[in-house]
Amino acid sequence: MIIEGMLGEHEIETRTINKQDSIYVQFNNSTFIELYVLAEDVVKAIRLIESKNIEES
Repeated sequence: MIIEGMLGEHEIETRTINKQDSIYVQFNNSTFIELYVLAEDVVKAIRLIESKNIEES
């Protein structure tokens, strides 16, 4: 949710798929939430996420 909020602040529209409450849990112990952005926003989103990770290191 933090990453989704950060992208929203930079006017990048996101969609999430939460696989925690689905059949995927039965097949895989590690669950993920997938975050999707528009193709035109991919590079900008990746740069923002990477800069966030560098700041936290």
